[in-house]
Amino acid sequence: MDGEPGARLARVIDARRRQLSEQQAHRSNRAERDRIVAEIPRLLAKLTGAVGEINDQLSETDVVLALTPHDRQYAAESSFRVAVTDQDSADTYLDIAIERSGRVHALIGREGHKRGLAEADLFSVSRETMIDWLVDLLETRYLS
Repeated sequence: MDGEPGARLARVIDARRRQLSEQQAHRSNRAERDRIVAEIPRLLAKLTGAVGEINDQLSETDVVLALTPHDRQYAAESSFRVAVTDQDSADTYLDIAIERSGRVHALIGREGHKRGLAEADLFSVSRETMIDWLVDLLETRYLS
């Protein structure tokens, strides 16, 4: 097609191609977010199992690890806090945040200070990794 109708048709085709490309990118982003959100319950199950195993080991002491959801929704898809509780206080905790990108950040907090403990891919965090983080938490509380 020549002339003005051909140029107008070319603009319509280019506009539609851009729209289709944007829609495909949106679908891809949505699928990745859905994949991350679907993995969060599995991560929580691993964390719950690790906390339970450590608490079983600690049963002869007055120390208990308490797992709770933690409100950090502005920066994370989901987040959890494991606090060390004993007769003295509950001032030491492990925050685990799952970002929208699928990265997991573990931070230890104590007496108003936080330090980064680890960063990992959501799909590669194992129960053994969680246990290691929890032992780091206990070492921070009782050996530092």
